[in-house]
Amino acid sequence: MNASKTPRVMTGALVGLLLGGPLLAALFIADRAAGLPFLPFDLFALVRDALPGNIITSGIDAMVDAILALNLGQVDTTAKLIEELMGLGMVLVVTTLLGALTFAALRRTDAGQRIIAGTGLGFGAGLLMAFISLETNVTASASSAASFIWLVIAFTIVGGALAWIYIRLAGDSESAPAASVEMLDSGDGIDRRGFLIRLGGATATLTIVGAGLGSLLDRRAPVQTVSLSRQPRSHAGSRRRADP
Repeated sequence: MNASKTPRVMTGALVGLLLGGPLLAALFIADRAAGLPFLPFDLFALVRDALPGNIITSGIDAMVDAILALNLGQVDTTAKLIEELMGLGMVLVVTTLLGALTFAALRRTDAGQRIIAGTGLGFGAGLLMAFISLETNVTASASSAASFIWLVIAFTIVGGALAWIYIRLAGDSESAPAASVEMLDSGDGIDRRGFLIRLGGATATLTIVGAGLGSLLDRRAPVQTVSLSRQPRSHAGSRRRADP
């Protein structure tokens, strides 16, 4: 393959970031509809529990001071929102790193094996995220098995999507349809940029629609929030849903 046509690792990071939005929307829908784990809160809980107590205290103090200084609203409500945004950001960091790692690996993989390789990397990331979620569990009321399988499937799909996008960008004659090769076979990279722009629009649309759908779903339980204060860990399936 022409070196100029080989997608860069930074392109993979960008693609991973773009795919993070629909993944978050899917996690949100699954959480609201079926009590499956909302990974951002679990990742935040992992980091929170891993930090020394003095760092937690300093972080809380700094957050309170910033909220008061900027007049951002009620301290407790604004702090919870900031914490939730931090959790969302952690998932986006994970998908960005997964995208970069996948593109780096696919650059060294035979064209005919790229879908398998990308799916395998997504599967591995899903296993890691599933173990983290089971260990920290903040929101899940579904069974441990269902939570584990869901996260593995979700990240495996992301890995497969990353491989498919890599193939489209690379124009692999052995892995992509002929139409895709012709569309992307340009030396100036204009069609690649157009493809990435369309991808960004599609992922943004999926994210917005998914978030809206998730907000409409009635899970018969209050939306869970996380706190910088340390809390006892629970296990999937242990939290009871509130009565309607």
